[in-house]
Amino acid sequence: MNRKSIVVIPAFNEERTVKQIVEKCIEYCDVLVIDDGSTDRTASAAAFGGSIVLTNDKNKGYEYSLNVGYIYAVKNKYD
Repeated sequence: MNRKSIVVIPAFNEERTVKQIVEKCIEYCDVLVIDDGSTDRTASAAAFGGSIVLTNDKNKGYEYSLNVGYIYAVKNKYD
């Protein structure tokens, strides 16, 4: 049985580090970054690293962003 796994990473203004984190994680599974209304280029850095990116229209917090990621994972049949 093939398992379909994903890492959910909430991020706020993490342009400087998110790409490197995504690149390390993507070696093992899919990566989803929830850009929590960042004012820098967090979303584009995450995408450049190979991540799936969803963006909150404004900063809604860590728990909200995790829930967005979990909902995405369930809808897309991740384990």
